[in-house]
Amino acid sequence: MNCSCLLPVYNEASRVKSVLSVLTKVSLISEIIIVNDGSTDNTQQIIEKKFPQLKLISLPKNQGKASAVKQGLQYIKTSHVLLFDADLKNVKISEINVAIKLMFNQPRLDMVILKRIHEVDGFLKTLPPIFTKSKFLKNNIISKIAYKAACILSGERIIKTKLLKKIFETKINGYCLEVAINQYCQNNNKKVCWVSSSALNDFKIKDLGTFGIINKYILMILSIMSRVGIKHYIHQIRTFCTDKCKLN
Repeated sequence: MNCSCLLPVYNEASRVKSVLSVLTKVSLISEIIIVNDGSTDNTQQIIEKKFPQLKLISLPKNQGKASAVKQGLQYIKTSHVLLFDADLKNVKISEINVAIKLMFNQPRLDMVILKRIHEVDGFLKTLPPIFTKSKFLKNNIISKIAYKAACILSGERIIKTKLLKKIFETKINGYCLEVAINQYCQNNNKKVCWVSSSALNDFKIKDLGTFGIINKYILMILSIMSRVGIKHYIHQIRTFCTDKCKLN
């Protein structure tokens, strides 16, 4: 199996050590490439001190996640790449290995998304009752959208390297990396499925509060819709990556 991990980081001094401590123990990852996207804290120093064996690319200024991934992709030599976020906790080695094995055991698969189910559960618990118990929401529309968003917006995904390079032939900005990947896969009938992930990012909830998170996601969704359009974004929510991966 031939899979690299590409990790963009920006001001993650308090979190990157925890994530890398797990990723470096995943036996099916052959190489980890980190792109420091112009961090202004001591993220780079921590990586250099604690993980000197890893390849670290440093950008002079912050360019955004999509640009950082594109820069790092130039160094990927393996057939598959695991995209991962640096601001997570509760990352499980076994779950990453399962996802990588799926990609290689089922050659028709073009991408496997790690869907953070437990994070959605935690987020829904923080919402005021008006969002979860309103008669208007009796069909659990908030929950349905949240669980779908956990899939289409997940930054943790394994994808064929050639496919990702093809996607980057078009310009990708802002929050649109994951949605741009989804859009290309949908438009070109690529085979995509998801597996459950125990990873959590509740740092933002603690930092911003529930309404701060809602506001942040509204801005993110507006940015996404500006790229793909309202119609296609709704189409992604309804139809993209609806199948859970079948474990052989």
